[in-house]
Amino acid sequence: MADRSAGLTISRGWTTLVAMRLLVVAAVASAALIFSVAHGQGVREPSADLALQMTDSPDPVRLGDKLTYTLTVINRGPDTAEAVTMSASLPPNGGHEVSSGSPPTRCSGTDTTTTCSFGPITSGATRTMTIVIRPRRAGAGAGSATVSSSTRDPDPSNNAARVTTRVNAPFTIVNIARGPRTPRAGEKFFIAIHVVRNDTGATVETGKVECTAKIGRRAVRLLLREPYPTPRCLWRIPFGSSGKVLRGSIGMRSGGKAIVHRFALKIR
Repeated sequence: MADRSAGLTISRGWTTLVAMRLLVVAAVASAALIFSVAHGQGVREPSADLALQMTDSPDPVRLGDKLTYTLTVINRGPDTAEAVTMSASLPPNGGHEVSSGSPPTRCSGTDTTTTCSFGPITSGATRTMTIVIRPRRAGAGAGSATVSSSTRDPDPSNNAARVTTRVNAPFTIVNIARGPRTPRAGEKFFIAIHVVRNDTGATVETGKVECTAKIGRRAVRLLLREPYPTPRCLWRIPFGSSGKVLRGSIGMRSGGKAIVHRFALKIR
């Protein structure tokens, strides 16, 4: 009868040797991984350097005319930027229109804010969109935006952009006259304005003249509203109003645009 114990012993020895070799290989691989991680050679976390650019046109713009912001998101890599979102803050306006380009972008917000979701943007790709508003406040109008992603950004310093647009009123009041300078109770009081167009410098000669005046909550009687070219409003100051404050305005409206001069005078 053949002795099987020797073969069994050899088989067990071979199995043990293979297992030991596998343990050595695993230990070497683990040590190599630990060394590479310690020296910055391990598994790299995805990153994407997003940059945002913002321009305005035209600048300056007339009050109530269209102002277009162009926003460009650039992925400078090295990886795809996931879940890219852009948020914009806009000057006071009467509502805005968003054109997101292709592929389409989902946007939502209010008159002065909008948030858009771009989804993923691959390395080297750009996404451009425009926002069109009609400013309703003259002066310096500031628009700003920021971009973010769920992917790590190695340089967040270029994730924001801002532009300032000069918003010009269509008209300017170049002269204001009133009389008497300090009204008395029971007297007549007038105020007149001379209005010119900002684009041509010409006197505004057509439109609607608007006059308002109150003492407290009580409206003051308007005696006369003179039309162009020199709009004038004439009131009679009520008796018994000495020491009180007369508050009012004179304005003009032409071609859908308006300008108003407000005043407050203490009655003698």
